[in-house]
Amino acid sequence: MAISDRIAKARKAAGLTQSELARRLGIRPQSVQSWEAGITAPRARRLTQVAEVLGVPEAFFFEEAGSENSQTRSIEGEIAARIARRLQGYAEAGNLDRAALEAVGQLIDVLARR
Repeated sequence: MAISDRIAKARKAAGLTQSELARRLGIRPQSVQSWEAGITAPRARRLTQVAEVLGVPEAFFFEEAGSENSQTRSIEGEIAARIARRLQGYAEAGNLDRAALEAVGQLIDVLARR
């Protein structure tokens, strides 16, 4: 899989649009579009920032084809963990009742096992 495909895959797994990713990186949306179309590629420093924003290791962009499934599961697990931490914060702040927290937690568990 090409870097362009991996950027798009990680961006979608993180639940971001191209514009949202661009905003978080402080760049124009056209740059992200160009990366995902395979027209250009981010430089090394920018790729480090992309990895940080998307919550993936830099190695994700260069993994061998055989490790894609385990890497995708790892990304999904990281995203599920981040969601769980955020929901726990809402619950601690009193913005989420216990039943809703448990229901969402069960949903996250199901998604993480996919």
